Amino acid sequence: MNFWIIIFLTLIIIEAIIGDFTALSISIGAISSLILAYFNFNIFYQVISFGLVSFLSIFLMKPFLKKKIIPEEKHFTHQSFTGKKAIVIEEIKEKDKGKVKINGEIWYAKSYSNIKENEQVIVQDIQDNILIVVPEKDIF
Repeated sequence: MNFWIIIFLTLIIIEAIIGDFTALSISIGAISSLILAYFNFNIFYQVISFGLVSFLSIFLMKPFLKKKIIPEEKHFTHQSFTGKKAIVIEEIKEKDKGKVKINGEIWYAKSYSNIKENEQVIVQDIQDNILIVVPEKDIF
């Protein structure tokens, strides 16, 4: 029984160092074997349980944890926002920054004209992670 506790703790330490959820997934197999050892199951069943539960947790739990815990990187290109509509949520003063909401995200924005809150704008360009916008009424 102490063997499985040592395996479990070792895997947790390895997980703390590596952090890719593999050792954590395998440690679940050690917990299952620890439970079987507590109820005096034969070592054969403990090893089978360790292997089977570890295998299943690597292929079932690890992808779930990676998806839920590690955020996806958002990639965008210059063309991702160019020509798209946004709404001003913080007034943009001429050549000064304000804020717009586009695709559910809030971005800093600049314009060459004053734009009031709640006005629709069109993204013209992106410079240094700041959207360059023009009022929609000026385009159409």
